[in-house]
Amino acid sequence: MAMVKALPASGSVVVVHTRPMRTYLQQMLRDVRGPAVAGLTRVVVVNSCAAAEAELAGARMPIRIDHAVREGGVHWDVFVHAERLALASNLRFPDLPHDPFDCTPADGGDA
Repeated sequence: MAMVKALPASGSVVVVHTRPMRTYLQQMLRDVRGPAVAGLTRVVVVNSCAAAEAELAGARMPIRIDHAVREGGVHWDVFVHAERLALASNLRFPDLPHDPFDCTPADGGDA
């Protein structure tokens, strides 16, 4: 919940590890942040290095990674690859946390 509340209202990419988790997170986004933020937020399933590359390389939005990905949702090499891509993308946004697991509110709200 803290991550969803902390996502920027201007849009972001959120990484999850399964399709059911993507559906769950999309619904939580609509319920907690409303349809506008949900519509600007891409929730992507990354369960391989190829999927990480396809979904995250060159992203033009901040990237956040769901804690379940780090906690064993994917193989370690997939996690590390996704984290590196996210860090590289997040450096483009100096006003937002660069750590893809940071739940600091992006828009000054409560997390």
